[in-house]
Amino acid sequence: MSLKRLGKALRLTSARCAPAAVDWREWDFSEVPDDQVELCHEYEYGRHSEQVKAAVAKFRRQHGNVAIEECLDINDPGTVLGEEQLPPVVCVRPSFPKDPFQSINANERQRIADMLRTDGDRYLLVEGSFRKLLSIYPNLQNEYGSFRDGETTYVVMSVDWRMNPTEILRRFEEWLTKRRPKEVRKRDRTRGAGAPVRKSRAELKALGAWRLLQKMDSGDAWEATKERLKKRGLYSDEPAAWSRARATAERLLAING
Repeated sequence: MSLKRLGKALRLTSARCAPAAVDWREWDFSEVPDDQVELCHEYEYGRHSEQVKAAVAKFRRQHGNVAIEECLDINDPGTVLGEEQLPPVVCVRPSFPKDPFQSINANERQRIADMLRTDGDRYLLVEGSFRKLLSIYPNLQNEYGSFRDGETTYVVMSVDWRMNPTEILRRFEEWLTKRRPKEVRKRDRTRGAGAPVRKSRAELKALGAWRLLQKMDSGDAWEATKERLKKRGLYSDEPAAWSRARATAERLLAING
């Protein structure tokens, strides 16, 4: 065989053995903003969950590809997604489950994140009678003239609107200081290894590794990710690091069903 033919054969063999390319949006979540990380986590792991995909399919049969928030009474404190057996809000978008989270228009992703943050704040102060609260939450425990449900307390407060707003706030702060349960830890979403955003980022990174390893070995995965991530790769060039990441993702995928 001539050198020319041999070179051509080697190139063809190399092309056949080259690992399949994987869209960076399937494994690189480093550019997802902090306020979208948990949404991204729900969406990306949901793409592998038969339970979530079945719930999305059922929702679409009932409502079509509309935004989930249009089908819920977000002013009703009794509306809970889990009790309604509805999928995570972001998973109802038409792109799910075929396309990655980062393929959704950036403005739309931000709109969803802003909407959920705003709607979540509505539940901090619930106006209504105790009769309504008891009909929604029948297991509330009476305590100090209020009702306690785990880490949440419901109270009726008297506000004299003739007071200066500063005085109203001062009195409310005094009440908080006196009544806040000492055994309940404050939320910290930005600090500590267990913070939700950091934890979700780590789990998304593991999912990215798992997806890459479905198409190539750890050496090729490191080379492929090193090119995008400026020489450092998604994980190190040690196969053990990739194996640990794959095991983490497989554990979470099994939990998510």
